[in-house]
Amino acid sequence: MINNLNDGQDSFLDIVANLVGILIILVVVVGASASNRAHQTSVQPDAELESAYAATVDEIESESYLTQKLQTDNQQLEQQIREQNQLAAQLASQRHRKLVQAETLRRQAEEIESKIQAKLANFDQATRESQQSQIKLATVEEALIAELDATQAQTTALAASFKPVKNKQLKHYPNPIAKTVFSEEVHFRLADGKLTYVPLEQLLGLMKDEWRFKAEQRLTQLDHTVETVGPLDGFRLQYQLTAAENGPPGARQGRSISFDRFRVIPQPNQPSETVAVALAEGSRFQNILSRHEARRTTVSIWLYPDGFSDHRTIKTWLHENGYQMASWPLEFGRHIAGGPNGFKTSAQ
Repeated sequence: MINNLNDGQDSFLDIVANLVGILIILVVVVGASASNRAHQTSVQPDAELESAYAATVDEIESESYLTQKLQTDNQQLEQQIREQNQLAAQLASQRHRKLVQAETLRRQAEEIESKIQAKLANFDQATRESQQSQIKLATVEEALIAELDATQAQTTALAASFKPVKNKQLKHYPNPIAKTVFSEEVHFRLADGKLTYVPLEQLLGLMKDEWRFKAEQRLTQLDHTVETVGPLDGFRLQYQLTAAENGPPGARQGRSISFDRFRVIPQPNQPSETVAVALAEGSRFQNILSRHEARRTTVSIWLYPDGFSDHRTIKTWLHENGYQMASWPLEFGRHIAGGPNGFKTSAQ
């Protein structure tokens, strides 16, 4: 099936390549004709010819983009097929191990039965028949056979799941190589299907304004302290400061204060929006983004494992509107957090 799929795609790509070649020849002919006509008449180029030329160039660019998109889709299909083949290989390996276990147990059962038969030979016929009726070694084999049947059924179901790929239109947004963000950054939290603006930069600014004062106030005797700023737009920022002695104990060289880490704690009654409402005109999400220039702004989305479907919808909207996007997956129950040794956001 994989070979047939690859052959079909290669044929289609050949057709696309031939169309592109024909279009290029047409462009050359039209360009040569336009050049000769302009030289002979010494007048401005015909508007209709310029329009046809521009349309031809646009069509070539469109065909080139379509070819690139088809190549990308082909790579995705091949990756899916490889993953399915890996799963099938794993199931086959499991089935093989079950067969080996069944054979081992069968041999053990035969050895046990042989020993029992040797012992039963010392009893009379009536006792031997009574004890033989109580031995049910077949139960072990039946359980193993049932397990093997289940594994076989799973393998069969997996094989049946390989259905022909149907033609469908895919929206593809080429992702550039990730780059470190030095432009403006706006943070949002995606949880339970709702988008919430996180004023992270403002909260960090409040922390920087007060942490040295807090350090002098709290860390004269203590080794560390935890402080909080906010709330701001439904979030508080909690940060930890640590004091350490400079030099050996008793040297009286003073104490150094360091910032360890922070975490952003959501508060009740946050101003949140569903994804559908956030992407509609006039939403709070769009009003916040309108304060920033799209090409100079990175939108960071902090999301949980149940939010990847909505994440794709938001990503499509941001790309269509010219924004860069960075994604920060979080485990359930985790807060947005960071520290002085963390990395800058990477955006695509």
